[in-house]
Amino acid sequence: MRSIWAVLALVGCAWVSPADEQAALLRAEPVDVRLVDGPSEWSACRDVAVTLEVDARLDGETLQITPVLDGLAGDVQAVPVDLGVASVVLSTAAWTPGPRSVGLLVGLAEGPRTDVELDELHDLTPYGYVDADGDGAAGSVQAVDCEGLLPQTATDCDDADPAAYPGGPEWVADGVDGDCDGEELCYVDSDGDGVAGETTATVGGSLDCGAAGLHDTADDCDDSDPDVAPGAPERCDGVDSDCDGALDPGELDADGDGYVTCEAVAGVLDGDCDDADPSRHPGAAELVANGVDDDCDGSELCYVDSDQDGFGGTETTAGSDLTCTGPHLASVDTDCDDAAEGVYPGAVEVCDGVLEDCSTEEEEPTEPIGVVIAGQPAVSFSTMEAALTLAGSASSATVHICDAVGDPDAVYRLEAPGGLIGHGSPELAGTIESDDDLLLEGLRLVGGPGVLSTVAYGGALYVSAATVVTAVDVEIDCTNSPHLVQGGGGIFVQAGGVLSAQRLDVHGCTSAAFGGAIDNRGTLTIDGGALYQNETQRGGAIYSLDPIHLTGVDIYENVASAQGAGVHLAATDAVSTLAGVVFRDNELGSGNDVDIYANEADLELTDVRFEPVSPFSVSQRAIGTRGAITATRLEMVPSAGDSSIDVRVPVVNGPDAAPFLCTDCVFEADTTFRQMSEGSDSLPEYVEDISTGTYAQIECLQGAGACTVTP
Repeated sequence: MRSIWAVLALVGCAWVSPADEQAALLRAEPVDVRLVDGPSEWSACRDVAVTLEVDARLDGETLQITPVLDGLAGDVQAVPVDLGVASVVLSTAAWTPGPRSVGLLVGLAEGPRTDVELDELHDLTPYGYVDADGDGAAGSVQAVDCEGLLPQTATDCDDADPAAYPGGPEWVADGVDGDCDGEELCYVDSDGDGVAGETTATVGGSLDCGAAGLHDTADDCDDSDPDVAPGAPERCDGVDSDCDGALDPGELDADGDGYVTCEAVAGVLDGDCDDADPSRHPGAAELVANGVDDDCDGSELCYVDSDQDGFGGTETTAGSDLTCTGPHLASVDTDCDDAAEGVYPGAVEVCDGVLEDCSTEEEEPTEPIGVVIAGQPAVSFSTMEAALTLAGSASSATVHICDAVGDPDAVYRLEAPGGLIGHGSPELAGTIESDDDLLLEGLRLVGGPGVLSTVAYGGALYVSAATVVTAVDVEIDCTNSPHLVQGGGGIFVQAGGVLSAQRLDVHGCTSAAFGGAIDNRGTLTIDGGALYQNETQRGGAIYSLDPIHLTGVDIYENVASAQGAGVHLAATDAVSTLAGVVFRDNELGSGNDVDIYANEADLELTDVRFEPVSPFSVSQRAIGTRGAITATRLEMVPSAGDSSIDVRVPVVNGPDAAPFLCTDCVFEADTTFRQMSEGSDSLPEYVEDISTGTYAQIECLQGAGACTVTP
């Protein structure tokens, strides 16, 4: 109990009533307070209510109650006292989770405070985990869940990132555990080139992809090839080695021909020189002279221009110039003779048997004569004299004739070996004299004055001694020649000369004495042709002092006034051979032996046929010789109305006897064999008919193909 003096000190010295004095005394004393109803637990979902019983004398008073939470005073609340009870409500909204130590400081406004301790309040606040990032998974942060709506487990490994939650997509190398499994997905460098590809691997314990073989980017466009990576050199293999998304231009096979333009690695076809043209690449067929390097070898295939006339032949060669304009190169193959400089399309025609202009037409030279000297272009001439002047100046020259030339009064002496070649059987007037070996071909000779010795010989051709003349497809027609020679109206072969002919025709020729067609004093061989309508004294077709050799020759309608209207052989000791020769309609004047007069020459006759124009007189016979006759398939055919063909045979008895042997011979009608008399050097007499006699020297060989005499 305070003293009155103390009370006076409080109220001053003024007079107070007993009630006031009582109130003053209550304020000066600590409030007598007792906890009536205090909670033992709390929840943030509701406030805590505390009921206090206080001195009833304080009814109507207002208590100042300060809540103390865990030793920290809160805001003062003014709580009225009613019927000795004061109720205070404590807000729990700001309380942190967990048990709380709660006390109250209770007193009047200016009086002392009474400390009221509540029991420790257990936290019964319902809590849940907060989904701060809204990804459907709560993180570790809790929040009051008065309504029971919050998750009760914290599964979100990063509740600040909505992209990270259990079951979420795990993005590669993003530094985020997207599916909250505690692992990261990294790119793997499978080929060990330092750059990862698209292959991934799961890495635990760290979200960093910095471990060996792992990367946080997938920049390798082919992680199976260590030579392929960003920044790697391009290898010309058709692969994007540097992973820039594109091949270098040289690696692109733009034309699809399988070849590229860059220098490729093994196994890749390179060397394409034009990647816009699929027909151009190594190994392609190189087209000739098309101005394009088809096979990419740096050269063009050109035609060889061997004669350098600007036109090539069919042979080809490589040229470094795509235009084929280099030496011996051409872009066209129209040269029909690339060995001849003067032969090419558009060239001037020369009579030489060559189409200089390479046309398919007949040769149309500007001049009728051309001279060809080896190694030189052909030269044109209009006259034989001028042509032979040039030809005679060369060691060997060929004179070509394309049209009628020559002078019927001229003798043309060919002084150098070579040839006289006709094209289209042109006519040559005058006499040809060989001064060296000579080829005559494709000519029609119409004769000239002959070569003058004491008298003239060889109307169209004079074969000099020690020369060889070869005649091929030659015709001699003396029909309109104004000259008459002594011997060889067509041809004269001098002693020591040689005439070898193939397909030789001589007709219409006349001589004064010997050989209407040919007077031979050398060597004569004819294979094919005809001797007809020639005339002389001896040997209407041929007069020869040396053996002759005829094959496949028709001898007909020749005339001789003395002996041998066909052939007169004056040789005495040589063998003449006739094979496949036909004597037909030759006429003899007053002499003997119409077709063959052989004197003492031996004859070998094979497949020879005699067809007389009219019956022979008793002194005119088909064959007459003192030499031996060997015949195979000899055939005697009489003329119409004739009953016999007589053969004046060699002497069959006596010291000069010679055989007449005939195999497979056919003698039609009454063939009479008459023996020449011995010792007769001129015109022999027929002494007897021996066709039915028995003489050892006249033999028709028996057996297969024996002689047949048809009565």
